[in-house]
Amino acid sequence: MKNLFLTICLTAITAFTFAQSIKFGVKAGFNMSTQSLSKDDPLSGFKYQYTTGFNAGVILDIDFKNFSLEPGVSFTTKGEKRPSQQLPANFSGPAGYNAPQATFTLDYIEASFNAFYNIHVAPGAIIHLGGGTYLGNGIAASATGLKASFNNDPNAAIHYKNPDYGVNFIAGVKLKKKILIDLGYSLGIADVSPNSSSLKNRVASLSVGYLFR
Repeated sequence: MKNLFLTICLTAITAFTFAQSIKFGVKAGFNMSTQSLSKDDPLSGFKYQYTTGFNAGVILDIDFKNFSLEPGVSFTTKGEKRPSQQLPANFSGPAGYNAPQATFTLDYIEASFNAFYNIHVAPGAIIHLGGGTYLGNGIAASATGLKASFNNDPNAAIHYKNPDYGVNFIAGVKLKKKILIDLGYSLGIADVSPNSSSLKNRVASLSVGYLFR
């Protein structure tokens, strides 16, 4: 653990020493999220849809001209939407019963660290391609008609577990070195279900950012 902490500190010092510019910025946008279930889970037979949400946070833009680093902290929503449908064949319940529509929403505080390769396509316009990793801590959860929780509330019908972590894939543009427009996809690796099944977050996003000089 000490060696890992030392490595992170040395990397940060090196980045700040050799960076051409370091800017503070804000970023916010629109999320489309869903979740994946293991095939052996009875609920995996349901059809799922994306649910809408948002993200908002602060970032550092550490620019080295041909590549850049972007650590950040944000509030982001995740979850899924289940349309009204008949129970799948592998799910126990009355024949012909239509399960009602339900939306599951998970709120996270998330730290991310992304790296980009910068392509200078025109004066004042840069395309950046890259990605990185994220680590999220769930702070609130809700479900249609049910109580959900991250803290093992005995009164909650649905429980999720922390942390959530995974990888990011991002493509976007930087205009005049201060305006960011990014398309992203976050692929959850962590199992956020306390049950035997595997439940992982999936989030597509469109974000706009502004870098202060």
